[in-house]
Amino acid sequence: MEFYIDEAGHPELPRIVSSSEPAFGYSAVQAIAQWIFEPPLKDGQPVVVKVRVPVVFKHE
Repeated sequence: MEFYIDEAGHPELPRIVSSSEPAFGYSAVQAIAQWIFEPPLKDGQPVVVKVRVPVVFKHE
């Protein structure tokens, strides 16, 4: 998954970069929408950053 973290630490504009199982894409986007990050800083000021994070689903 690729998305931006805004100045408040919220994920924005999630995008599926690759997927071994496209059916899980919606679930990955829904999960990321609930995450909260520590706001990214540059020179002590909040900034927007682009990140790429693997999301792995396992069936047990």
